[in-house]
Order: sequence, then C-alpha cells, then structure tokens
Amino acid sequence: MMLIDLFVNLFGGSQPPDPVQEFIDHVAKCLVGEFDKAPPPKLDYTIPSVTYESGKVTGITIKGENTTADEISIPNARIIVTSGSDDVCLFSTSEFELVEDSDPDKDSDGHLYVTPNSKAEGTLSSSVLGDEMEYHEYDLVVGGNKKDTENSLHKLILQAKESFTAVWTGKINKSGRSLVEIIEKSDLDKCHVQYTVLRI
Repeated sequence: MMLIDLFVNLFGGSQPPDPVQEFIDHVAKCLVGEFDKAPPPKLDYTIPSVTYESGKVTGITIKGENTTADEISIPNARIIVTSGSDDVCLFSTSEFELVEDSDPDKDSDGHLYVTPNSKAEGTLSSSVLGDEMEYHEYDLVVGGNKKDTENSLHKLILQAKESFTAVWTGKINKSGRSLVEIIEKSDLDKCHVQYTVLRI
C-alpha cells in the first residue's frame, strides 16, 4: 500500500488546491482591496540618525514638524520604543521616567522629555511583552498642553514651521535592529511611520 502511495505521489496529478490559499485569493484579497488607504501623516517626522552605538547611553531625538504654510491640528502622536534584554529592544535601560524639559536630569539615563513645553506635552505608559525574555514597550503620547484642572491632553496645534521634539535618553541595547514607531492620530484615521534603527 505504501508503495502505491509513493507512486501516486511521484507520478500522480497535481496537488489538490490549498483551501487557505483559495480563501486568500478569492475572498480575502477582494475584501482588503476595498479598504481605504491611510492618509499620509500631517506632520513630518524625523530621527537624526538610524545607527547607534550599542552599550552607550545616548539621547535619541524624534521630531514632529509642521512643514506646511498652514496651521495643523491633530489629536495626538504616539511614539513607541522598546527597552529590555530582548533582541528587538532599542534600549537596555530598565525604566524610563517622563520629566519636564527644564529638569536638570533630563538628558541622563532613563529619562524622557517633550519640548518645547509651551507647545506640547506628553503622557507615558508601558506594557510588558515577550515570551522567553521580558521587555517593555514604552508608549509616549504627545498632545497639546493640559489645563490646570484637567488630566487629559488637548489637541496638538502647530503653526507653520513649528515643531515638537521628544528626547529619549537610555543605554543602547546589544547589536541588532529595532523599530521606532510613530502613530499620528487624525480626526478620522491613524497614520503609521516606522524607522528601523541599527544598533552596532
């Protein structure tokens, strides 16, 4: 019987169709094709370098700039980085603290700030990720300044050529690659910007 199966497999007809591939080709592609593409971000996001020296305490600057001639208003922009011993992590610093841009320790290991404080403010949260090696995903939400009696960020409003900068200072993880993600929220959609950072 095994010999017959061997000959059938070797000299038989073509493989039967894969039901998963059939579904993707005939159903899923049609559904996804109708999705609207996300609009481009309103702000221009830059990072000065995508190569950093592993093991060194370094400040990484992420800038969001209004390069247009008009005022731009967005609900917020999220900047996501990872820290820990896992290969995907940008930093190996164990914890980050969000401080004011006037804090004397703002450029020391484990600190993060948003500047100028007159235009933008941030809130920081973290999630624990990883199966074999635990690491943290830090999520900085940048928006307009809070009012004294409120705890939530307002819309981020930047006039022509104005910008905000978020500076993360931490120890760069061992050699490898990491992602820095920026998610800009608009009134109706979200835009996604990614930078691949090389740790050498």
